[in-house]
Amino acid sequence: MNLIERSAFVGGMFGPVVLLLGLYPLHKSVSRWLTGISTALLIYSAVVNGWAAQLSHQQLLGAIMLTILAWDAAGHAISLGKEVGRGSRSFVVSSVHTVGTLTVGMGGILIADVFNRLRAVAIPAASFTLLLGVLLLLLFALYLGDLERS
Repeated sequence: MNLIERSAFVGGMFGPVVLLLGLYPLHKSVSRWLTGISTALLIYSAVVNGWAAQLSHQQLLGAIMLTILAWDAAGHAISLGKEVGRGSRSFVVSSVHTVGTLTVGMGGILIADVFNRLRAVAIPAASFTLLLGVLLLLLFALYLGDLERS
C-alpha cells in the first residue's frame, strides 16, 4: 500500500467523523466548513480507492453520488436547524429532500450508464477527468455561494 492509498484510507476513515462533527451544534460557518471538508475527504478516498481497486464507472459514480447525498443531507439539516430550530420535528421534510436528492443522483448514474453502453460520445479520459474536475469546482462554488447567503 503506497502513500497515496494510505492517505485515501485515512480520508475514508476520518470523513464520516468530520461529517458528524459538522452536524454537532456549532457556529453555522464552522458546521458547513466541516461538512465540506468531510465531503472532500470522502470523494478523494472514493476516487483513489476506486482507482486502486479498478472499480467500474458505475460503482465509482455510485460512491461519489452517495457522498454528495450525505453532504447535501447534512447541509439541509444545518439549514433546517437554523431556520426552524434544532428541537423541531422535521423527519418528513428531511426524508423528502433526501429521497429527491437520491432520485436525481440515481438518474444521473442511469444516464451515464446509458451513454457508456451506447458509446454515443467518445470522450477521451483526460477530457472526462477535466469535466469531472469542473463539476466538482462548480459544486464548491455553489457551496461558497450558500455560505454567503447564510
